Amino acid sequence: MFVSLSNERDRPSLNLPRAQAVVDVLEAFGWTGSRQNPRSDRETDPNVLQPGVLANSLVSTWVTRAAVDSELAELAVRAASPAALVDELFLRIYNRPPTATE
Repeated sequence: MFVSLSNERDRPSLNLPRAQAVVDVLEAFGWTGSRQNPRSDRETDPNVLQPGVLANSLVSTWVTRAAVDSELAELAVRAASPAALVDELFLRIYNRPPTATE
């Protein structure tokens, strides 16, 4: 998907802002664009960046916003009731139906 966002001049004004937002999320989970040191092990230590980048990044806003022509907006329009929308969202996000307390 991405090799690197650096260019021949490495000027921030020449970077692609949407691509950089995706790279920021990927890097919080251990991705490196240069792949100079390929890794085969998985980092299991807690990382404060991961929940922070998921909660506050532009990517999470893009994924969760019900904008025109987005899949989330289409789900909301097609839902027969709010309960049906909640059921569909649970199936898509958690891959299970909601429990009685949820």
